[in-house]
Amino acid sequence: MVFPDTPREEYRNNPLEEVICQLRFPTILKIGTTSPADFQDHIRKQFPLYEQGPVIPVPEQIMGILSDSGLEDMFATQMPRLHRFVTEDKARSISLQSDFIAFSVSDYKRWQTFREQFEFVEREFRRLYEPQFYTRIGLRYRDVIIRENLGLADRSWGELLNRDLAGLLGHDEASSLVAQTLTAVQMRLPEIEGVQLTLQYGLRPESPQLPADRYFIDADISIEQRTEPNASFKLLDHFNRIAGNIFRWAISDTLRNALESEPI
Repeated sequence: MVFPDTPREEYRNNPLEEVICQLRFPTILKIGTTSPADFQDHIRKQFPLYEQGPVIPVPEQIMGILSDSGLEDMFATQMPRLHRFVTEDKARSISLQSDFIAFSVSDYKRWQTFREQFEFVEREFRRLYEPQFYTRIGLRYRDVIIRENLGLADRSWGELLNRDLAGLLGHDEASSLVAQTLTAVQMRLPEIEGVQLTLQYGLRPESPQLPADRYFIDADISIEQRTEPNASFKLLDHFNRIAGNIFRWAISDTLRNALESEPI
């Protein structure tokens, strides 16, 4: 296996920036034409804040032209709307549109907690909107590693990453000269037929807003095929396992120790 099966871990110094799960389905016009008030009522205790906006942000220049021509209101009513239901601390959100529902978390701890929260929301969504099947199921993990925050400022990236991932950052002479890298790979995963991985990784340079180099590992695992709703979370369990194997493959023991890993 490219990403060998390894024991699950959690990290006291959690590098996860965001975890996103998305379920796509054939367009349900009811979501786009009526207020999702009933849906909100069932999840409002967990997600009390509500936001709404266009699916695609409209440039200010275009909105100015529409406003001058008196078409702004008509345009707003015709644009697909994105509904977001957010926790009070804004660490978790549900996004609902006429062809997808997604769960985003920035304070991820464990898969079981994430799964239970989204499973509750998906169950209420399914009861109210009755999607016949899902067309795409995706689970995405975005990790960001900052050496300075882990007491590793004096260590090279080559010491912290799998050599196949590090590339020139693992080269003794070239590593100090590399300012930025970006690699994007799309590949099939043999564990489940039809599953695809989009893996992006690289070094983001420091900036005034972010005064430290950041190495990111972004793993998006998905399947695009007709899937019965009852089978969706079984697939997501597999995706979670694969994502964990990818991250554990990507880091060295030095970085693992700095993250203060603990077995689950």
